[in-house]
Amino acid sequence: MLFNGAGRPLPTAGYATTLPASMGGNKTPIIDEDEVFKGEISFVETYHAGLMRGESPWAGDATARLRRLTIRECMAIQTFPDDYQFFGRKSSVYRQIGNAVPCDLAEAVAQSFRAILTDHEAAETTRAVA
Repeated sequence: MLFNGAGRPLPTAGYATTLPASMGGNKTPIIDEDEVFKGEISFVETYHAGLMRGESPWAGDATARLRRLTIRECMAIQTFPDDYQFFGRKSSVYRQIGNAVPCDLAEAVAQSFRAILTDHEAAETTRAVA
């Protein structure tokens, strides 16, 4: 069931996909703890390579090294402050996080707009004086 939902493994090197608003349950992204914390080869990539070579799919419980992201981890990815609070059921909280613009991105966009507006106001003032 781990791979039957829309939850997909997050790559540990490089850029990850965005967090979907449909997160929660079997749609929450997956991480490989041994890959992240022990530097081991990705279980998912190894498993997928085996399937591509014609090996049989694995039946039964997923390996313990694979797990879904927690709400706190999703909050960190979206750059929410540690003390930020969400309200609602767990599935609703995942959806709120997935729908959110990352806080640091929103701040960077706001600062860019502020700089543009400040420059525009300065140019208008200079023109009015001239």
